[in-house]
Amino acid sequence: MTTASNGPVQLPEVAVVLITYNHETFIAESINSVLRQEYPGRIDLIVSDDCSTDQTQKVIRETISDVPPNVSVHPILREQNVGGLRNLTGAWESANATGSAYIALLEGDDYWADLRKLALQVSYMEEHPRSTLSFGLATELILCDSAPPSSKVLVIPPSDHPTFGELLCGNFIQTCTVVYRKGVLSRFPDWFAECAFRDWPLHLVHASAGEMHYIDHVVAVHRQHQSSKWWNPTTSQRDRVRASVTVQRLAVRHLGTRANFRRSQVAAARHRWWAQTSRNRLARRAHFLTARTLDRGLVRRKLRTGFSQH
Repeated sequence: MTTASNGPVQLPEVAVVLITYNHETFIAESINSVLRQEYPGRIDLIVSDDCSTDQTQKVIRETISDVPPNVSVHPILREQNVGGLRNLTGAWESANATGSAYIALLEGDDYWADLRKLALQVSYMEEHPRSTLSFGLATELILCDSAPPSSKVLVIPPSDHPTFGELLCGNFIQTCTVVYRKGVLSRFPDWFAECAFRDWPLHLVHASAGEMHYIDHVVAVHRQHQSSKWWNPTTSQRDRVRASVTVQRLAVRHLGTRANFRRSQVAAARHRWWAQTSRNRLARRAHFLTARTLDRGLVRRKLRTGFSQH
């Protein structure tokens, strides 16, 4: 950190990658949560819309018409739909091109609830150069047409100092809470294209390169609604498990070493997932017993919550 003469402590430039598609109802709140950040430094906001079919781009233009002096907005308003991966890849490359020291992620239907979120995370990472990733808790806001909105705090990590191995067993990091140290990943590797989602692989790449910093309070709000890709009713629990297992296998192949994970833990986590998704009671029990045999610690940690239901 540097201190301006007779002024407050200045923090390095941070780039915020905000990807969006058909978020007309939510995008203004998402952008404004970035603009309201009490951050003593420059913010580069990359808003990348993947050719929304609603009024998202119109709302973006209106919202970014007046921004604080420390914020530079770089809108990418696509005229053709390129898909989620290419939209994120292009925004990631734009963030790297800004010269910012850190990159934060946000999606157009989520928003930041803590005005000091960026300042807290970047301050810590500046003081701890081995940290490559910082994250906090998020509240999940469930929006369903047939019921009033409800909210709950999303998954809590298994420890205050989580490891790569723990993250490989299951994703406990919400995208809307994360800040990465720039330089760990200049471009997305080819194996990202095989993943149904990219947030967990991004977390894993950065966690494998250093240490994770966890903020034990809510810093963001994650919305779940009928248009959410992962929460879509057409996506079965079994499909979600298969997609998660694919990410695990790819991460083990490209990132895993004996120093940062135990294969037994990873295999046990897979069996835990199958125990949760199987409709056959005997199969659920068999998967649970296999998981317990491979890694007894799973039963003693918070991951045991899924087991107790079967």
